Amino acid sequence: MQLTSLIDDEGKAPGRRSTGEKAEQTIGALWFERSWRKDQILEAYLNLVPFRGEIIGLSAMSQRLFDKPLPVSTARAPSPLR
Repeated sequence: MQLTSLIDDEGKAPGRRSTGEKAEQTIGALWFERSWRKDQILEAYLNLVPFRGEIIGLSAMSQRLFDKPLPVSTARAPSPLR
């Protein structure tokens, strides 16, 4: 639901959602679950999540806080932020 909310809410003012909008988000979330792997959903979410209302995505947050790009990791050998 969080990912569909981030994708569907672009350009919309924050606030309460109607029952119809919540139903659309639920359908979108079910579609993601059936179409994408969990790691793909997580990656998409982390690329779109807002931090402090001005920074979009984990990579941008890493650049802002640590002045370094987010390290690239693999499923076999994740690398921590340094």
